Amino acid sequence: MYLYQATRDEWYLSIAERALRDLNSRARVACGFAAIKDLRTGELEDKMPSFVTGETLKYLFLTFAEVRAPETCSATRERQRRRLADARGARCRTRPS
Repeated sequence: MYLYQATRDEWYLSIAERALRDLNSRARVACGFAAIKDLRTGELEDKMPSFVTGETLKYLFLTFAEVRAPETCSATRERQRRRLADARGARCRTRPS
């Protein structure tokens, strides 16, 4: 599903939309999503595997998200250090690399 962001091919977007519709119509329950025990009958199980939120929903979200340039880890860490320093009113100490 993340291939849409890489290729901008509308076919991938339509597949992601279909997957999202199917998840909502077939597996949605009051507290999230349930595992589908039998596709033929639509019977659900009383559980939600962790990969549903950890992978499936994350990649669906990324498919529809606006593309932003990824930041490097060092830039992110430096910005976090500055925020901590501002919050404490002094330069925060960092561990040696």
